[in-house]
Amino acid sequence: MNLPGLSNEQQARLYEVAQTLGVSPKELTSRAVEELLANPDLLEELEDIRAYDVATAPGGPLLSLAELLAQLDPPEAAYLQAALKRATYEELDNGTIYGVVPGLQGVWANEATQALCRDELASVLHGWIMLHRRDGTPIPPLDGIDLNQAAA
Repeated sequence: MNLPGLSNEQQARLYEVAQTLGVSPKELTSRAVEELLANPDLLEELEDIRAYDVATAPGGPLLSLAELLAQLDPPEAAYLQAALKRATYEELDNGTIYGVVPGLQGVWANEATQALCRDELASVLHGWIMLHRRDGTPIPPLDGIDLNQAAA
């Protein structure tokens, strides 16, 4: 990615921020770019979500989708499957696959293949759900599946 007017360091930070937010760099507005580049604390806070996932996902981030689904309660497994149906994937310039679930901020993955990306995306989503439950943050319903009611 080459963005006129930004240093290589700023472009790298922009890419990092976009991944953390679960959007492509193209989706960030210029105002959002200015805010995020100027506020490193925001990026650190968002990265805590990723660190929490890696530290708490059952078996670590290397579970396959099937292994992860087998460990989840039925509502969470259904939610995860509904979210993955919405996932979008794109090949980046470095040859890796970037996947994101639109509407679920911070749910993204980047892996060598789409299958690995999907599995990592499922693991990230699981950590994201756990973090939202721990913090009492509402989880957006998907396809009629409301994990806020399931957790109550």
